[in-house]
Parts: sequence; structure tokens; C-alpha cells
Amino acid sequence: MFSNKQKDYKMATVIASNTVLDGDLQSEDGIYIEGSIHGNISSPKSIIIGPKAFVEGNIFAESVIVSGKVKGNIEAKKNLQVMFPGEVYGDIVTASLVVSEKVILEGKCSMRNEQQAPPVNVPTDDITGITSE
Repeated sequence: MFSNKQKDYKMATVIASNTVLDGDLQSEDGIYIEGSIHGNISSPKSIIIGPKAFVEGNIFAESVIVSGKVKGNIEAKKNLQVMFPGEVYGDIVTASLVVSEKVILEGKCSMRNEQQAPPVNVPTDDITGITSE
């Protein structure tokens, strides 16, 4: 199923398309989301937000790929990619940013190198500033 190059790419946590999670999610491995999460997400590895996914909360990871909808801030230590049909409504902090055509990106962007980026972890205080619609 996977080639030798893909064996090291580990997505241990998968949130399926019909899944709704209310609360924070932390994993030591990569996370792939196709469902909905209402809470912060944290991983020292990669987080992928699939095209049907919805996240209302902050995201903290080494690398983040967004193809779905995110209402919250994103801190990606190495890189952030917002791919069509992705939507991000929140501030972003990253060392490398790729934004495809026709995506929505609403918020402030701070570019930092990897040495300036804080370690990836979920903050203990609520910094989302997100309100229910």
C-alpha cells in the first residue's frame, strides 16, 4: 500500500468525516482530520486538515496543511500550506508559507524562522478569542 518513502510518514490519529470531537486533541504523531473538531489541536509533527474538515480552535504543529475550514490561529513551526478549497480565519505564525490560488486567508501573518518559533504545545490559557456564531 505504501512505498518505502512513505513508511516514515506516520498519521497515527485520524478523525473521520462523520466524526465530531468537542475538546482538545493532542498527539505525539501526525493527525489527519476529515471531520469536525471544536477545540485546540496539537502535535509535534504534521497536522492535515482535509477538504471536508472543519476546525474551530487553535492549531499547533511542526507542519500544517489546510484544505478544509479553520476558525482559529495556526502556529506551524516549519511550514503552513493553505490549499484550495482551504479557508483560514485567524492569525498564523510560521517559518514558511504556501498559499494556493482561490483560498481564503483572513488574519495576520507573522513569519519567523524555526529557531524563533516557540516549542509546539497547547497553551494552558484560552487564547482563541473565538465566539460561537
